Amino acid sequence: MIIQEISIAGSGNMAFYLARVFKRNNILVKKIISRNIDEVKRLAKICDAEYFSIDKVRDIEETLVLAVSDTAIEEVCEQLLQKIARKKFQSLLHTAGSTSIDVLEKFTDYPGVFYPFQTLKKDEEQVSSNIPIFIETRDAAYLEAVKKIANSISSNVYEMNSEDRKYLHLAAVFACNFSNHMYTLANEICNEISVDFSVMHHLIKKTIENAVELGPDKAQTGPAARGDSVVMNDHLNLLREMGKYDDIYKKISESIQGLIGKE
Repeated sequence: MIIQEISIAGSGNMAFYLARVFKRNNILVKKIISRNIDEVKRLAKICDAEYFSIDKVRDIEETLVLAVSDTAIEEVCEQLLQKIARKKFQSLLHTAGSTSIDVLEKFTDYPGVFYPFQTLKKDEEQVSSNIPIFIETRDAAYLEAVKKIANSISSNVYEMNSEDRKYLHLAAVFACNFSNHMYTLANEICNEISVDFSVMHHLIKKTIENAVELGPDKAQTGPAARGDSVVMNDHLNLLREMGKYDDIYKKISESIQGLIGKE
């Protein structure tokens, strides 16, 4: 089995990333399909593809990559099948981290997952070729075809089943989304004393560097890690004066101490 052409459904961050890397690596994108006609025009221009709103699509013979939200996967498939008057798609790939491959099985005999493991922005033109990509299919020949596409855009391609991928996505939420939320809280605290958040930049970069080089367990520092209850109580009093976040500070400190206690 060979994937000769691809179409992309979606117009968000993932769709823009895929359009750019497919174009850069000479993978033919035939169609871009989306409800957002302005964004779909931008996408089509990036990868020299035709563009359609969902209600204007007439046929999809190529592999369709669903670069849409987890909750929109089934809805988009159902809408497109109605428009193209087919019972099933030739082959499908979704890009969602926490959604099982099973969601595609009623729409195609060749379901698959193509999950780039990175936080993405649609206007980010330069993207690393080392972004991990996790793939899954039900068919061995289709797996090799999907793997070939993945290997052409990344040097880090892994096979992973849907259950394990849910845990991977969960870990990503802690490492990426929750950590960024902590930066938001830090920014709010800086604003309390009229200090620009830029003073935190070197600290953040060094913290990430240490976590990558040493491992997060060995890189852990701070009052909770060293059991400094005086400083921790002082911090909690400051947060109570602010009227927020003392519960978060306490829970995270307890978590740090609990993990250190297990070492």
